[in-house]
Amino acid sequence: MNSYEIRKKLKSIYDHPDYYRSSGKKKLVCIDKVKEAFLGPYLKSRRRANKKYYSKEENKEKKRQYMKEYAKRPYVKAKAKKTYANRKDWWKAYYQRPHVKAKMKAYAKKYNKRPKVKIARHEWYINKIIKENEKLHEENTERFTNYPR
Repeated sequence: MNSYEIRKKLKSIYDHPDYYRSSGKKKLVCIDKVKEAFLGPYLKSRRRANKKYYSKEENKEKKRQYMKEYAKRPYVKAKAKKTYANRKDWWKAYYQRPHVKAKMKAYAKKYNKRPKVKIARHEWYINKIIKENEKLHEENTERFTNYPR
């Protein structure tokens, strides 16, 4: 089965009226039985063949070498860079959304109410104050000992 036939079968699967069905919660659920009916035996045999092929160490090494060379190609680097930039921008924008900020704030409140967290934060605060006090004491001591006459 070549890639054209696979694409054609997948298109017929996605166009099938039973591919998505409502679950009652306003979500669309994918029915894998339709896909398996068309491509089941082929996908199983390919998975089995790939598993057998890549179980050998020499084939794993071949794939590693190929992927190393593939990653060095300029168009692949450009594509990866573009994808990274887009993903970075998307996540940056995602965390600026009001509903996401509200969820994060709610989670932080819940998290900080936990007794273990309260104790840990209190210990951290005490240690921070002690360190600041020791630093101040050190500066004052140095100032008094190196006092210019």
